[in-house]
Amino acid sequence: MLVIPRMPPDGHVAFKAMVRLFRHRSVALGMAATAAAFMGQFALSSYVRPFLERVTGLDINAISLVLLGRGRSGLRAQ
Repeated sequence: MLVIPRMPPDGHVAFKAMVRLFRHRSVALGMAATAAAFMGQFALSSYVRPFLERVTGLDINAISLVLLGRGRSGLRAQ
């Protein structure tokens, strides 16, 4: 907050104008892709640990390293 400059609004934007943005195909696809990626992250974190325990037979230390690597690779992609 201390280093970010103030950016006063240029004007008021109505809520209907924001909703109308979804009529543009690129905006709708971008929002759908963002929602799918967000939901995918939750699904992955919910199911990957049991998979690694049961199917691969990794112990908790190895699972922690795998999940750490996965999280780190996600940071690099952005």
